[in-house]
Amino acid sequence: MADSVNSRELITDMLVSIDKGEEQSHILIKNVLDKYDYLEAHDKAFIKKVTSGTLERRITLDYIIDSVSNTPVAKMKPFIRNLIRMSTYQIFYMDKVPDSAACNEAVKIAGKRGFKNLTGFVNGVLRNISRNKDTITLPEESEGVLRYYHIRYSCPELLVKHFLNEYGKIEAKKILDSTLRKRNLFVRIREDISKEERESIKDEWHSSQVGFEKSIYLPYAYSLSNADNIASLKRFAEGLYTVQDLSSMMVAEIAGVGATDLVLDVCGAPGGKSLHAASKMKKAWKESGEAGPIGKVVCRDLSEYKVGLIRENIERMNMDNMETEALDARVFDPAYEEKADIVFMDVPCSGLGVIGKKPDIKYNATEESLEGILELQKEIIDTCVRYVKPGGKLIYSTCTLRRCENEEMAAYIMEKYGFEEMDISENLPENLHKDLVSKGMAELMPYDGMDGFFIAGLIKNGH
Repeated sequence: MADSVNSRELITDMLVSIDKGEEQSHILIKNVLDKYDYLEAHDKAFIKKVTSGTLERRITLDYIIDSVSNTPVAKMKPFIRNLIRMSTYQIFYMDKVPDSAACNEAVKIAGKRGFKNLTGFVNGVLRNISRNKDTITLPEESEGVLRYYHIRYSCPELLVKHFLNEYGKIEAKKILDSTLRKRNLFVRIREDISKEERESIKDEWHSSQVGFEKSIYLPYAYSLSNADNIASLKRFAEGLYTVQDLSSMMVAEIAGVGATDLVLDVCGAPGGKSLHAASKMKKAWKESGEAGPIGKVVCRDLSEYKVGLIRENIERMNMDNMETEALDARVFDPAYEEKADIVFMDVPCSGLGVIGKKPDIKYNATEESLEGILELQKEIIDTCVRYVKPGGKLIYSTCTLRRCENEEMAAYIMEKYGFEEMDISENLPENLHKDLVSKGMAELMPYDGMDGFFIAGLIKNGH
């Protein structure tokens, strides 16, 4: 590691920034790792693991620290609080890091950053945790399910109550446990490329020491390990595959995209579902032998920044049957009224299905924010249902686990706007848990190795 970079100090600064709400953790971690891309792979892996792990287990870590410290975590100075948190994470959850290294480095950093008067405090707390880590215990279920899940799974009580109320104790435990598990990266290989090109991707993964495993659900989906530098791989840069979670891939599967369809994605950044639809469209067009022009996928989002992300992916993957534009989904565009064969409506949501990837979501959730998101979803629905032509399809989706944002919102669309459930089962993998699929709706659970996700396939009445 370069002398100018102290990984633990860098991690502490990142945690302080996340605490202040200055940037989302997954974006900050990516930006920092990009900035220090010259670091050794093991140093970057350490930075990512400790930052993510400390954030994921923050409630548990605070419980451990408070059990030995005379000064509660909540009353510590922000830098010292996060320095002790990330050091405690190393002591409790990283067997390969000597406790002495975690303690000594924390003391050095405290002194270096102007907290010499607190070096004794930092040392005392961390040495105490190290000495007693085998006897420090977390609450037991017998002390109350709410407290047990809150501390053990590092989840705010507001969300624990929600999962218990909607799913019951056993299912809630499975959901919460999944948020702390390590997740591999999912990628989607384009369906419209040749067999030789598909094989060349696997050859490159093998030669680059990227571990890969084919999904049991979709033949073009692969789970990757040791893939932190995926963007540097030639076949990725050429656009033969892209990063996309397995649950997100189910949207285009359910839609049944045809060769000449007009697909409108109203909240599309960074473009994964639209790119998937465009790939399926190309494949269908090649196989159909259509003499006429191919269909089109229009992918929109709110800001020019988000549209820029979509455009980058379109260009990388050479999807010439796609276009993108910036438009607030709440603003009606008469040019597309009743024109779309398929509308993708992946609305902004509370994100409770992806807190394993984005742990800041669970700490930022409030009663007000959870209630407010429903109003936004209805505004988008009320505008964008008008784009579906009679007999066309609306694929409504979220990455959350709340009935009021999922089944109840799909019911709202059907009751108010004359949509009916389409039979989505024939377009879903046969081995997907069928108890999660009704006629036109599917709830995908995070403990199945994918994002928690909801999808409703609806058809607009009339021809």
